[in-house]
Amino acid sequence: MRISFHATRVIQPGRLEFYVTATFAVIAAVLLVPLFLYDELPSIPAWPNDMPIHELTFIVIAVAGLFAVLTASSRLTAIIALGIQGFAVAVIFLLFGAPDLSFTQFMVETLSVVILTLVMTRLRLSPSDHRGLGQKLLDSTIAIACGTGFALFLMRATEASFDNRLTDFYNTYSKIIAHGANVVNVIIVDFRGTDTLGEIAVVMITGLAILALIRIRPAAALKGPAKTAKKKGART
Repeated sequence: MRISFHATRVIQPGRLEFYVTATFAVIAAVLLVPLFLYDELPSIPAWPNDMPIHELTFIVIAVAGLFAVLTASSRLTAIIALGIQGFAVAVIFLLFGAPDLSFTQFMVETLSVVILTLVMTRLRLSPSDHRGLGQKLLDSTIAIACGTGFALFLMRATEASFDNRLTDFYNTYSKIIAHGANVVNVIIVDFRGTDTLGEIAVVMITGLAILALIRIRPAAALKGPAKTAKKKGART
């Protein structure tokens, strides 16, 4: 019983910050350890010499937005900078021939900025970050490890041989079976309609949870009308 009690206190301290940190630390370990352990690191691609100036411009904007998030003096500034960085990434998607993904990115970034701003203002969160230097270094290390892990994993995945059988199936039968000329739309709403329904349900539930969160009134605001009513009753 004592062992389980102490283990529970260590593993489940009741702080959301600890759970988030532990989750992303495990994700980083799962991504990076196999790559280094089994020597599966991808080859780093060379930087293209003929990159157009407009593509390079939006890459610079995305990187600048990232540094603005890291050096922001307030949470609101960080949220806005994060939105700018996301919009730059959406334009990059558009330039590289993925308009559907770019549109989704634009929508997500717009909603993220609005929702995060509403939550911060309605919940009366502290405008600045009060974490200590040690906590900031730990969080930044885990964030860099996660980003590096995902980047290396995706680069390694693109180096593997690609099986075209599923692509050929969708290209062949999207119009014959689903009667749709847009293969992407057919995949989303027909072949993988159940997945799309689940994703929509998750987004809807998340939106309802956020709506309930921003509609919470602080305790002081709830006590104020009650005190006013009592004073009026006492006067009468």
